[in-house]
This record gives sequence, C-alpha cells and structure tokens, in this order.
Amino acid sequence: MTITEADVRAAINIPEASELSAVAIASAITRAASYITVLQYRYSAPAEFFPTAESAFAIFLAYQAYADRVLNVVPGSYEEGKWSPIAEEIVRATGDKLAGLRQVADDLIGIIKSYPTKPTGTFHHSTPATAKFSIGQFDYPSDNDY
Repeated sequence: MTITEADVRAAINIPEASELSAVAIASAITRAASYITVLQYRYSAPAEFFPTAESAFAIFLAYQAYADRVLNVVPGSYEEGKWSPIAEEIVRATGDKLAGLRQVADDLIGIIKSYPTKPTGTFHHSTPATAKFSIGQFDYPSDNDY
C-alpha cells in the first residue's frame, strides 16, 4: 500500500493546493517512508503494521507542514499603497488536530517498537548450520531450524 497525495489531502481535509502544496505532501510521504523503512528492518513486527504506520506518519508530517505555514497573508493587492484583500483570511485551529494526528502516529510506531529487534550481523559460511545466536532475551535459530 502506497499513500498518495490524494490520500493525505482527504485525511487532513485540505483539498486545495493553494493551502498545502503537492511538494510539501510529497516531502512528508518520502520522510515517513524512509523512517518506517528503517523500523521495518529493525523490528520484527508483522508486515501488516508498517503501511498503516507509514500512512499515519505521512499524514501527521503533512499536516505539521500545513500548521507551520503562515496564514496571515490574505490574497489581494496593493493599490496606491493601500492593501485591498480579495478574499477572507483562512484561519484554522490546528493545535488539537495536529496533536491527535501525532498521537495516532506515535501509537502505531510504539506498537512496532514493542516487538523485539531483529538480529544484526551476518552469517559466515564457517558458521555451523546448527548454531543459535542469542541476543538479549531472544534466541534466533539458524535457517535450518525452520
């Protein structure tokens, strides 16, 4: 499952590119994918968890970009040194929504991190096929034990 710009826009209810650029959303999606990929290689959580966590994190990052932008610039123009707005200022209370999206992403990432880490290192050809490697409290059998 790959999250799209349209998915992010629908989740945060910001359909207008003038409010949140496609570039900001693409950046959020890329950053979320990178982070969740690292978690996927590090933790042994079931594969089904990762796409959901990636989506939630991308949505949070995109909304964070939206919440950070300056919204005090009303569309309009200067005429003889006087500002003439052509539309009303868009104002949204972003704090609670941003905190909620952050909590969802943190909860999902926390679930992934609650699983044991995968073993690191490499097996060499000289390692006996029956060898077991113990890391912390978890035993990782060799491939022949399955």
